[in-house]
Amino acid sequence: MANSTIKRRRLAATLRKLREQADLTLDEVAERMGLAQSTMSRIETARAAARPAIVRGLLTVYDVRGDEAEAIVQIAKEATKRGWWYSYRDVIPDWFETFVGFEGEASLIQAYQPQVVPGLLQTEDYARAMLGLPWQKLSDEEVDRRVKARLGRQQLLEEERSVSYHVVLSEAALHCQVGSPEVMREQMARLTRAVERRQATVQILPFAAGPLASSYGPFVLLDFPSTEDPPVGYVEHLTGGLLLEDAADIQRYRVAFHHQCAAALPLDRSLRLIEEAAKRKS
Repeated sequence: MANSTIKRRRLAATLRKLREQADLTLDEVAERMGLAQSTMSRIETARAAARPAIVRGLLTVYDVRGDEAEAIVQIAKEATKRGWWYSYRDVIPDWFETFVGFEGEASLIQAYQPQVVPGLLQTEDYARAMLGLPWQKLSDEEVDRRVKARLGRQQLLEEERSVSYHVVLSEAALHCQVGSPEVMREQMARLTRAVERRQATVQILPFAAGPLASSYGPFVLLDFPSTEDPPVGYVEHLTGGLLLEDAADIQRYRVAFHHQCAAALPLDRSLRLIEEAAKRKS
């Protein structure tokens, strides 16, 4: 069953389609509903969940009734349910909360990381060292909360449902010192275990690949089991993160990922490189 984030996106698309079929503008609907135009815009772009009462009012405006209306209202009810990450809302920003919701429902996750191990594969100590960097200016309590939230995300790799996780990791991530040498050794072992347990496919993009290794910042591509749910991209920067839903944008990142996979070492050679990096930390 799709989670609340996916449901909210489906609801947004349905409401937008119904408004267009009714030949109404956002301004016209907002005026009839007594809502701000910005509120209607947030509902139709899935940046805000529409309460069932508001959805019923919108359906009346769009002249949608009966079983069809009840089915849409049911989606609205499910879209307002809180995910496990809600209890960490004090340390998870809104833009990342939406991504976590999508991530938890994906059937295929493709990611590129040029410098550090991605959060889904980090050990607790590695995550703590990353989140405890002085420039982040987080209290010990905030670091603890964020570490727990990050470990909570990793549960999707432990679930029985099938999720395929494919990571291209720059060789730089094997040498970028995060925490102590012991933390790095444990992190390299975590990468190896993830591959051996088939939780992830990890390919290393070697320095020998040349400029390709530094041509892109980190990004994630998410695909979902249902054709109702288009893929989502995600890129993160210093002050936030950006969800990508435009098909052309996602295709550009998909082509980039395929190029990176082709240039990266095959799985067996990638594992040897990870093991060699671990030995150098001894």
